[in-house]
Amino acid sequence: MGIRIKGTRFVYYPIPKCACTSLKTAIFEHNGPPKEGRYDENIGVHGWHGYGTYRWERRRLLLRPWLHAFCIIRDPIDRFVSGYRNRIVHHGDLGEVPTINEFALALEEHASANSAVHHHFAPMTEFVGRDPSIFHRIFTLNQLDQIPNYLGVRLNIPRTQEGGPKLTRSHLSDEALGHLQRYYADDYQIWGASLNSPKAERAEES
Repeated sequence: MGIRIKGTRFVYYPIPKCACTSLKTAIFEHNGPPKEGRYDENIGVHGWHGYGTYRWERRRLLLRPWLHAFCIIRDPIDRFVSGYRNRIVHHGDLGEVPTINEFALALEEHASANSAVHHHFAPMTEFVGRDPSIFHRIFTLNQLDQIPNYLGVRLNIPRTQEGGPKLTRSHLSDEALGHLQRYYADDYQIWGASLNSPKAERAEES
């Protein structure tokens, strides 16, 4: 679902584990509570009472030529490691906690059986599609502090969903790493260039 930023012509398209909760929280505070729900700490910013995240096929229709769409992307392997740390270990989405390599090698099976795993570990293409050119700006995760200037509004972007052990991609075995590279092959092919492209690096005029 595209999220309009009040008082601007910008619309944000979220991807789980790409500063999604942090930016949704900041936008929610800027926009004010939506008519269909009222924010409180028990509801949060996701789902029916906050800002949902739906598959691209439902959200692409919200794009309008007078709006500037933007998103935040992340290296798919780093995104997977972050998801494992926070969702699997910290939040316990699976109940039991497999090792990071066990989880990586069985990712498809876990995603098929568990909706939370499917949501947080689905390829980025399921959330922002397969055509980077439709986005006015593509941010990388380390450019989060540039977003308020880009939007021209004051946003207090908190650091959220950081719970979990301090793991990195170096903890992945060669077998697990290769499996993930194949699983996220489309993300690397379609969005990989944007991770280091001029469009991702420069602060464009709004």
